[in-house]
Amino acid sequence: MDKTRPIRDWLDALWRSPWTGAVLLAIFWGLAGYWAFHTPSPGKAVAALAVVATVMTFRGELTGIEKTFLTLVLFVLVFIEIRAIDNERADNEKKQRQFFQTQQAGFNGIATQANLNFDSTTKDLSEAINGLSKVMGTTQDAVQISAESLNKLREKEGALIPENLPTPPNPCSSHPAPVYLYLGGVGVFASSFPHSVITLGGATLFSIDMDKKGHLQVSADIFDDHGDLVTKIDHNHFQATYAASHIEKSPSRLTVYGRSDNKVLDVEYLNKTSIRISGDLHSRTGTEELIIDDQSVRLVPLFSLQAGTCFGGIVVN
Repeated sequence: MDKTRPIRDWLDALWRSPWTGAVLLAIFWGLAGYWAFHTPSPGKAVAALAVVATVMTFRGELTGIEKTFLTLVLFVLVFIEIRAIDNERADNEKKQRQFFQTQQAGFNGIATQANLNFDSTTKDLSEAINGLSKVMGTTQDAVQISAESLNKLREKEGALIPENLPTPPNPCSSHPAPVYLYLGGVGVFASSFPHSVITLGGATLFSIDMDKKGHLQVSADIFDDHGDLVTKIDHNHFQATYAASHIEKSPSRLTVYGRSDNKVLDVEYLNKTSIRISGDLHSRTGTEELIIDDQSVRLVPLFSLQAGTCFGGIVVN
């Protein structure tokens, strides 16, 4: 005798009972009603559809009312699944739209900041260019003024012509020579030509020569305390530079002033064989200073030659 037969019969009767069908319908409709107001994620309604279809299959012969309500719940679940899919698609599109809007806002912020930085850079560059233009304009004005000043100076360029003045008392009377150079009150004699008179730092600042007619000629490079060439004399022919502030010149005399309006050089062509020179001279480096006046010739701070002295030349290396 099969002892499980009563249990199987009972279960079969329970599964086919109208009450079981009513309970299952209530569960299915309750779930469908809940999802009608609270849309599930896609796939859940499909799972419920599968369960309902399985129940309809295993329940066997169903009453007309049960078939009707089960079929209706199937359609409701299909509708819920379609709505779930639409909601998910709409939600994804919304999230993508928000993402792109956030990205766009970020890009716009970057672009705005870049434009602000570019505008600021452009403004600074424009100000720099304007400032440079002003500086260039000022520089051009200064160059023009310097050029005009130099042109005025060069209007006085040319050769020094000897006067016919008497030769001063000669400290070098014991040294007969065809020509004499007077450095203030100090005499310089020369019997061979060309003759270097003053050499500082290995460079000749003053030299004298004699032309074919026996006329004395002076050549000199005159520097200021900055080592800038103020004036150049080549065999009595004078040339000016930017370092000279102004010049006084007559046919036989030349006076040159430096940037500080100090007298740098004073040359007087007394006669064909005599020239007198004074001034405040410097070497090419501007370090050695040679002061020539009526009292002495002083190379600061190395030595001093008093008026009445006679010598052949000064060489300081």
